[in-house]
Amino acid sequence: MAETLFSSSGPGAVKKWSPKAMYEIAKQSYFVSRMTGPESSRLPVCLKNDLEQGPGDELTMYLAAKLVGRPVQGKEKAEGRQQAINDYTDKIKIDVNRMPVDVGDLMDQKRRPYDLRQSVIYRIGEYWAEYMDEEFFVQLSGQRGTGSNIQHLPVGYTGFPITFTAPDSDHIVYAGAATGKASLQQSETMTRELVERVALRAGNFIGGTSKRFRMQMCQVEGAKYWVMILHDACMHDLRKETGEAGWLALEKARATAIGSKSPLFMGAAGATAVLNQVILHQHTSITYTKDYGAGANVPGFRNLFLGAHAGLLAYGTRAKTKNGVRMELNPSKTDLGFREVIDSICVMGIKRAEFDSKTFAAIAVDSSASATAVSQLLDPVLA
Repeated sequence: MAETLFSSSGPGAVKKWSPKAMYEIAKQSYFVSRMTGPESSRLPVCLKNDLEQGPGDELTMYLAAKLVGRPVQGKEKAEGRQQAINDYTDKIKIDVNRMPVDVGDLMDQKRRPYDLRQSVIYRIGEYWAEYMDEEFFVQLSGQRGTGSNIQHLPVGYTGFPITFTAPDSDHIVYAGAATGKASLQQSETMTRELVERVALRAGNFIGGTSKRFRMQMCQVEGAKYWVMILHDACMHDLRKETGEAGWLALEKARATAIGSKSPLFMGAAGATAVLNQVILHQHTSITYTKDYGAGANVPGFRNLFLGAHAGLLAYGTRAKTKNGVRMELNPSKTDLGFREVIDSICVMGIKRAEFDSKTFAAIAVDSSASATAVSQLLDPVLA
């Protein structure tokens, strides 16, 4: 009697796997699910859709500079005093990223008490979520760092397809009395004063080489906020410095803030607190090294302070479902069809926004961390 057999690479199976796997990416990715939206959204990461269709691997974006100066007043002649509209450009490139995974042969799948193919699909989604977040962190930071907390990008990585650059001097702030990397001491950790100092700078200084634009706050339900992402060790020190009563007040401010149910308030473990219109998040992928201080032996953490459109994300493929699928899964056979491989493909680019030769809306906040906090990371790099 003939038997009906369904191949794991059949069309029906592929259509089932792909949306579920990519939905997991949207759910798990810290930046994509919480920080990203179109230009109108005023979130930390601006999603550009222009390269999703048709040819092209590079997109040029324009920033129209504000008009400045005294107007023509009274009976003054306006002839010859017209102002030109100046605009500045930034470019983002896209390229192919792939992660093929060997599912094994028939007996590999027989010898496991779980569905090996579904396990691979889940791991692919987990991988892309982590990879994209790590790419965001190194691009926004302008460094990979040397910590083992960055698992997918090797030490020495410089970005792909866009090479990241260090922040300019206007867009980096150091903890305590430090004025540079070499003067940071381990006692100069994350404090409430440092958060407020950076917020003061972000809201007042005029950026760009020509001094024509300001950092803009993110916007949620009509309310405006900055977003600051701290490493877990730095958040530990901030909590300790603030004290229990002070920290409870910051948590209450978060709970009662306008838009507090927005994804922007949902950090890696839920938004932690709100301090002076700064939403405080914590994340383990903040980059760090142990080469600060006069002896180049002090741990230094590059925390991130973000305004609207601090980062840019562009895809080269269209979303396939309402859940925002941007990756493709292509199953194939090897060894005359005996082994199965699933290739996951993403065409994208991630970068920090820069206009007029300056960082646009991100400030690096470099601090050390207490010996107690550093010791709990169990990273040999920091030993």
